[in-house]
Amino acid sequence: TLFKRSLASVAAATEAATASTAAAAAVVAAAVDSWRARNASGSYFLYYEHGKSAVRVDTDGLWVPPTVHYFFPRKPDGTWDEARLRQRGRTNDHRNVMFRLSACEASCVLHYPLWDARALWAKYVLHGDFPDVIVGGTLRGREWEWGECFHTQCRDLLRQRRADDDGGLGAMRHLFASAAAAPDQKQAEQQLRAGVLVRVGAVQRVLRQSRDEARAAMATVQTNGEGATQFTAKTGATSKESATSTLVHTAAVADDVSVVL
Repeated sequence: TLFKRSLASVAAATEAATASTAAAAAVVAAAVDSWRARNASGSYFLYYEHGKSAVRVDTDGLWVPPTVHYFFPRKPDGTWDEARLRQRGRTNDHRNVMFRLSACEASCVLHYPLWDARALWAKYVLHGDFPDVIVGGTLRGREWEWGECFHTQCRDLLRQRRADDDGGLGAMRHLFASAAAAPDQKQAEQQLRAGVLVRVGAVQRVLRQSRDEARAAMATVQTNGEGATQFTAKTGATSKESATSTLVHTAAVADDVSVVL
């Protein structure tokens, strides 16, 4: 599975390439620009750029989440501990100026916002004609708006094409191919070498192993029911029936493993 790397990691790759040759740095820049050119808002990532936060849970308990995106350290008197924040807090997003910038990828979150054209279409059929204003979001007393982004681009396209015979599925397939699908093999390999993309195979291997185990257990269930009893102990399911439904779900989900970005 291919993933785009964070821009902080890409910047580190650019620095390394620049130290090598100007041509190598140009390859990195061109790869990033190619992704920006594929959507109306000119974004590198199509969805969340804030990422996700993590914090050690075996500290003194004074790290708290003031928003869904950050953990901040607090002093015992309740005030923010800015010195500790700058010393211990790290980020790979240059916009988070309160943290130290770090391109480390020893731990990271793999985001699967869309993996298939039909799934993209179904997502926006479900979302419907949502408003421009972000529900519950305010900044300096003003409501937040989505603005021009891939999220609203999908909404607007489906709004225009939902009357098509296929309900707009064909239009969403075209958008998926033009904005989100993996580049051709030559470009993908070039972007991998440039450090813009990274290939992660561990998740796919785990899914395939889970699928194979689930199918084997299901075969046993269908013959004598023993597989579900064994799987109950392994998964913590409360009954043979719930274990069986878990097996079916695992077999179905893990069977759909595709390239995502």
